[in-house]
Parts: sequence; structure tokens; C-alpha cells
Amino acid sequence: MSRKSWTVFWLAALLLLFVFNGSLLITDSVESNYALTAKEMVVSGDWLSPQIYGQYWFDKPVFFYWLTALGFKIFGFTEFAARFFPSCFGLAVLGLLIW
Repeated sequence: MSRKSWTVFWLAALLLLFVFNGSLLITDSVESNYALTAKEMVVSGDWLSPQIYGQYWFDKPVFFYWLTALGFKIFGFTEFAARFFPSCFGLAVLGLLIW
């Protein structure tokens, strides 16, 4: 592929993964559970035991919740913040696939 094609590819990937990231509301029940768990982690200050609705919630490895909570600390409690680090990893996967 030419350099121009690669540039268009990466710009399209950035556009799809980051620019429109916060435009869609979190409506899926599974995604909302993960986002709410990370939000409660930030609000309570307990970064070791993920909780949702006062119940311990070990559905995902705690590293996922830490990254989502870090996104909330950086960008505030928004949809963009909840999806920021998964989008970063999606971009990294594209790089690995091309490599």
C-alpha cells in the first residue's frame, strides 16, 4: 500500500475509534455494568474491590476496571471516558495486525 493509503487508513481508524466514541450513549446493560463499577470505584476510592450496587463484582479482571476508572479520572464521567482505553487497545490491535 502507498503512504497515502496508510495515512487514510490510520485517520479513519482514529476517527471511528475516538471522535465518535462519546456520541453513542451507554445503553447496553453489560457495558453499563462495567462503567458503573468503575464509577463506583472512583467515587468510593476503593480501587481493590470492584463493587456495583453495593455488591462485590469480580466479573472482569480488575485491570479493566482500573483503566476505565482512570479514564473517568482524566475525562470525567462520560461515555468517551468509559470507552477511551478500550479504543486505545483497539488501535494497538490494528497496529499488531498490520505488523
